[in-house]
Amino acid sequence: MTKGQESFSSTIDQFLEKVHHWYAENHDGFKDQYNAAVEHAEPCPVPKNDPVYCDWRRQDIKFLCQFFRDWYDWQVYGSGVDNGLTFIEKFSWINYGDNKPGMDFVSKGPGREVIADFTHLQGLQMDSADSKETIKRWVEQLGPKRMDDYEIEDWENFNEFFIRKVKEGRRPIDAKDDRTVVVAPADCVINMIVDELGELTQIPVKNVTMNVDQLLDGSPYAGHFIGGTAVSCILMPDSYHWYHTPVAGEVVEAREDIGGAYYGIRNFPHLLDKGERRLRVRLQRLPRLPPGVRHHQDGVRGFRWRAGWRRVRRPGTRRTQLDRVREFPGQVQG
Repeated sequence: MTKGQESFSSTIDQFLEKVHHWYAENHDGFKDQYNAAVEHAEPCPVPKNDPVYCDWRRQDIKFLCQFFRDWYDWQVYGSGVDNGLTFIEKFSWINYGDNKPGMDFVSKGPGREVIADFTHLQGLQMDSADSKETIKRWVEQLGPKRMDDYEIEDWENFNEFFIRKVKEGRRPIDAKDDRTVVVAPADCVINMIVDELGELTQIPVKNVTMNVDQLLDGSPYAGHFIGGTAVSCILMPDSYHWYHTPVAGEVVEAREDIGGAYYGIRNFPHLLDKGERRLRVRLQRLPRLPPGVRHHQDGVRGFRWRAGWRRVRRPGTRRTQLDRVREFPGQVQG
């Protein structure tokens, strides 16, 4: 599940058998970790009739396994454009609020390994031919007007559909040849902008905060971003899932070993704009940066739910503005 440890499960039954076994044997403290998470779980703050309601307080291991089973089945037979994040929200209540044991369960040790295994299994599911049924539902719900933005193909599975390509010319860019203009890297929701970055300025990154040097893991280029602006761009499930270079220039450093937890945002619904206004952008102009800016590529520490990046352009690669870099591959964000 994590590098150097046990392998991933290949079926949902194999996965659930492993979860039961780990709990019965208290594998690496898994039983203690899960029990502490649900013992300290806070009341679910949404009404019981809300589709994302889930009460994790003092739930046993049978509840957890049934939850994973329901999530797995729903992904093919129930997920859609408007509810693509439902099960992520339901799962997020296990570490909601001040539940530190819950946060530890989803982000550390055997709990994180179980989640990594399930995440990988979901990817296999959405690589399978069975997931074509999900494509039909999503195309219908997106509607002909939104689907007209995309190149239509005979997608073999949902993951192929999920990284569908936008038609040429559907994302016109202002001042494309102006090197002082930065464009949005994707169709996204901007949920955080931090101006005038200092050496110690804390930048919110999901469930943690980091300064520039920490975010770039001690990169010698970190100092170039002091005085600049940090922007957090989030993709929603129904968005165009490729990212593009926001500026032209040369890649001077690249990383493809970015790790971290799969889940663990303390208040995930808050992130999804429940009751707050967020700035939605397409591939268009963002605030200007000083001339001569160079491009640093640090994998991604953002909305990457499913696995590590499969490819990163190497240092020395030349890019033009809006060069398509890589898709955000992954099964339903649910």
